[in-house]
Amino acid sequence: MIILQHTAPRAIQCAGFTSEPRPIVRSILAGCKYSKVLTKAYLAESMHQLAHNHPEVSLETYFDDTTAMARGSQADVHNRLMDCMVDFKKLVRKLKLKISPKSTVVTSSEKLTKAICDELNRLGWQIRADRVTRDLGITFGAGVRKTETSLGLEINISQIVGLKFIK
Repeated sequence: MIILQHTAPRAIQCAGFTSEPRPIVRSILAGCKYSKVLTKAYLAESMHQLAHNHPEVSLETYFDDTTAMARGSQADVHNRLMDCMVDFKKLVRKLKLKISPKSTVVTSSEKLTKAICDELNRLGWQIRADRVTRDLGITFGAGVRKTETSLGLEINISQIVGLKFIK
């Protein structure tokens, strides 16, 4: 019954007018108490396999947000994250998900951030580099001291922290 609710055709209402119902094939209902459970169930097997294949990368999910973080030398972090992201891209394609263009890479090294961004961009992702970012109201700076200036209005909720993705 819950799946039927999420996949039922939806219409837009405005100023007393209602659009024709349209089928929904790639969405969850905001505010539905089952949305989080359905999203976790949809991602669970693939994310467990990704974590198993990349034990040196810490993977976390919150609804449809995914964070991938690694520690080590710059070369180790770069290699671990990029190997994981190549597999993550396969997972995204398999599950028919999208990577948000608001996605952000944050590391403690500008050189490493640029290298990862450049490589992800070559893979076809629109990824931004930043020194500090905010996710779900929590700032992340990968060893960078956060000041009021660095936490200005230009900071959006990110999709990547270390490598942090949202649907």
